[in-house]
Amino acid sequence: LGPRSINQPRIRTDSPNIVRPSGSTTTMQRCTTSDLTFSQCRFPHCKFRRPSLTGVRVHEQRSHKAFFDRLQAEVIRNQTSKKKPRWTEEEKNLLALAQANLIIEEETNIIDDLVSKFTYRTKDALKSQIRKPEHKTRVSEFTLAIQAHIDNIMLPAPVPIATDPLQVSCNFKDRAKDYIDTLEPITSTKFYLDELEALCDNICIWPTRLLITTVESYIRKLFKTTSTLKPAQKLHNPSNRNLPKRQLRRMEYGKTQKLWKKNPCRAIKTIIDDKDCKSPPEREAMTQYWKTTFSSKKRTCPQYEPRESTKTQLWEPVTIEELHCCHLEMTTSPGPDGITVRQLYLVPEQLLVRILNLLMACGKMPDSFLESKTTLIPKKPNSTEPGDFRPITVQSVLVRQLNKILAARVAQHIPLDERQRGFRPVDGVAHNIFELDMILRCHRSEFRDLRLASLDIAKAFDSITHNTIEDTMEVRGFPKPMINYIMACYRRSKTRFTFNGWISDTVKPTCGVKQGDPLSPILFNLVMDRMIRKLPKEVGVNVGSKHYNGLTFADDLLLFATTPEGLQSSIDIVHLFLLECGLLINKQKSFVLTVKAYPKLKKTAVIVTEKYMLDRHILPAIDREKLFHYLGVPFTAEGRCRDDTIAHLKRKIDVLTKAPLKPQQRLFALRVVILPSCYHILTLGGSNLSLLKKIDLMVRAAGRKWCCLPKDTPNAYFHASSRDGGLGLPSMRWLIPLHRYLRLLRYEGRNPEDTNVYLTTEINRAKIRLSDNGSNIDCQAKLWQFWADRLYKSVDGSALIESSKVPQQHRWATGGSRFLTGRDFINSIKLRINTLPTLSRTLRGREGNRMCRGGCYNVETLHHVLQVCHRTNGTRVKRHNAIRQYIARGAAVKFDTVEREPRIKSASGAVNIPDLVACNSDEVVVIDTQIVWDQANLDEAHQAKAEKYAHLSDILKHKYSRDRVKFTSVTLSFRGLWSKQSLKELTDLGIVNSKDIQIISTRAIIGGIASFRMFNSTTSVNSVNSFLEIALG
Repeated sequence: LGPRSINQPRIRTDSPNIVRPSGSTTTMQRCTTSDLTFSQCRFPHCKFRRPSLTGVRVHEQRSHKAFFDRLQAEVIRNQTSKKKPRWTEEEKNLLALAQANLIIEEETNIIDDLVSKFTYRTKDALKSQIRKPEHKTRVSEFTLAIQAHIDNIMLPAPVPIATDPLQVSCNFKDRAKDYIDTLEPITSTKFYLDELEALCDNICIWPTRLLITTVESYIRKLFKTTSTLKPAQKLHNPSNRNLPKRQLRRMEYGKTQKLWKKNPCRAIKTIIDDKDCKSPPEREAMTQYWKTTFSSKKRTCPQYEPRESTKTQLWEPVTIEELHCCHLEMTTSPGPDGITVRQLYLVPEQLLVRILNLLMACGKMPDSFLESKTTLIPKKPNSTEPGDFRPITVQSVLVRQLNKILAARVAQHIPLDERQRGFRPVDGVAHNIFELDMILRCHRSEFRDLRLASLDIAKAFDSITHNTIEDTMEVRGFPKPMINYIMACYRRSKTRFTFNGWISDTVKPTCGVKQGDPLSPILFNLVMDRMIRKLPKEVGVNVGSKHYNGLTFADDLLLFATTPEGLQSSIDIVHLFLLECGLLINKQKSFVLTVKAYPKLKKTAVIVTEKYMLDRHILPAIDREKLFHYLGVPFTAEGRCRDDTIAHLKRKIDVLTKAPLKPQQRLFALRVVILPSCYHILTLGGSNLSLLKKIDLMVRAAGRKWCCLPKDTPNAYFHASSRDGGLGLPSMRWLIPLHRYLRLLRYEGRNPEDTNVYLTTEINRAKIRLSDNGSNIDCQAKLWQFWADRLYKSVDGSALIESSKVPQQHRWATGGSRFLTGRDFINSIKLRINTLPTLSRTLRGREGNRMCRGGCYNVETLHHVLQVCHRTNGTRVKRHNAIRQYIARGAAVKFDTVEREPRIKSASGAVNIPDLVACNSDEVVVIDTQIVWDQANLDEAHQAKAEKYAHLSDILKHKYSRDRVKFTSVTLSFRGLWSKQSLKELTDLGIVNSKDIQIISTRAIIGGIASFRMFNSTTSVNSVNSFLEIALG
């Protein structure tokens, strides 16, 4: 960088206080101090200086990128001003296309017209290019293509060819009647089957109006619908200013726990994402703004295009298989008619299919089902303008169910351009981000020109004209009955806006698609697909073997070109098409990026001097330092870059720490909501290992603080899976590279022919990040095993090695359950990882007396305190009895009689007292409970306990007059781990179910906590052991 030939002559002086000439930004200053000569940065007011000129140039390029680009462009332009610019491949294609259009229009003075279009080229240069044989070949190819397109437009629409016997019939009612007759009869005595049978029998006889009225009446009678569109009553909250802080805290805690009980994830998002509008817009302003947006007077549609053949398979009777594949989510809100998804699916499938086919036979929905409510949801925190809200329209569940089936048919039978990746069953976000990053980086590294335009469509979903939707369906070959049905749903629909407790008057939308309807995304995609296909193929950039002239994700549009003329032509085409659709481009949110390359000098510069017009306005240009976001990921002209993720994460963790939640709820929120919200930007953005390790440190610090864990708690305990005995907090250091690696592999597998150096490099880089001592962690199972091995190799976690045998026993630790108090949960977590403050634990790594404080001649370990020490004998008995009592309640449900601690004499006269003896009609089951130490083999301990009373088999058969006797045990460790064999036998007997597993596990742990508290609060000392200790010195 910075060779002497492209810079101003250096200024040398003996004075160290040289002053920069005013107005000069290209003069390099040299300051001499003793024997050293310093070069100073040319950026105004920058005091950076170094002895090396190269170091200063590197500083300018990294710290003042836009300033450095301007200097580079100026210097290089001076060097290359006398050289003629070369003809690029895109420019040659544009010239040939322009000449072909002039030939089709039968223009006589072609050269003069071309000179007026290509103003940066001289007339002689154009003549020289036109004379070349390859140019003449291009012109002839373009001429033939344009003429063929014109001839195709003039042809009539092709007649559909019926290949299926059902498609020969032109009457949908007949086909629906034939299909309904093939369905199994409904055997239930409910659901007003007589009326339904009359409807199905007369589907071909009754006129449409009578059929619609009768179907609407039957559905209302079936679901007992009532209108739910009532004004929300805002409760009057009394002033809380005079209440004590403790009472306010309790009120807030109660409100939060109530939200948590309904929906934990929604409660967390309510706490974290503060989108409550402190100063929302007035009702009149909101209503007027959205009424104007929804009631546009535009009736325009794009120019005529050739019609595709009619796809009659789109309008066929609904089958049960389609209903299975297109179920609505159970959390979907009901419409104004009050029908919920749960009510809808309580109806038998054969009945629901009949209702949907009856609605299709009507050809349009009843007017009452087309009423909807539009909820205005803020897009960002503290939204103050009406345009800062997103309208979500919710209509009847029946309408959404039928439209989802129709949308699935359209997606299956009508192909879309691969450049549109929104609302499609592909990882479109990752694909578009990978490709944009690849384009930016490849052009920078290969020193090639790049022009990029990002166009933001204003209110795209809410402003598109209904005529455009109808014309698009005709172009793509929708059957006429289906077009009539969809357009009737739009033109006869009514809605009312609701926000902040108020509901507006009824509004009749005349434009836009309904955000919230399953059919809306596919209709919008079809319109955008027409625009994408109009983009000139001659314009664009090449990366490897693939050509890019645009990337689209729903209404987010990126255009690419090599020359200014190519990019301007693409912008004009898009702008004209959107105007015909009733859409406008938001000029304030749109921008252009120009990367000028100088291959001979091995340099690139981002310039802002090129002007691109949009409706007589100049689009803003960004420089190298300007940050822009695409699909939530930050980019610059150099590619994807890092975002301030740590600051956002720290803010959310701080909010969670102060929120009125239990520790287990905070851990649940961190694992399920907060950390997953960072996956997108970390996986697809410019994250490095240093950033990911810092996030892991922050996560572990939060976990230690919430659970009051010591600093020497094994890191693997935080990141190991819950089924392996850990807390299940994701480790970003390993999880993010794994996510990126898997998504890159999916992208490569979907586009195997487009593999290039960039993609291979990114895959190899992610693979290197996932290597650990020669092994590759290339799947989630290996990552879980990686952390489990680390946990089991630690001193405190070695006793959890059998955790994965019974995954259900750990739900209490990771499920955010509320049946444990915060204090009990913290102590349970400590006991599980052996961090309760015993002498052996607190004196780890230091000198001191580790003998039991109770006078026992043993080291004071957690095992000794909970299992051996005389101080905790009473609490150990209570722990045992609590588990026995719980098992007895479960056995009482399954068995006829349950005896607690019966006294049974053996043949030798010894008295045996098992915990439980349960009797059924043909079997006796002996159950004994035990809590063993943490290093024991649980299955072996269970087997030994089960065999303890085996010698009583004949005595029990005789006493209870049963033919069979079974011996089993309830075996757990004091850390709450189940013996797998013991649990299997109890489950087979029906004594324990899946819900009981975690409850019994926590009872064992809480019993251990009570023992530890008793040990610390007791002052008694074993006198015999104390005497021996004194005697032995």
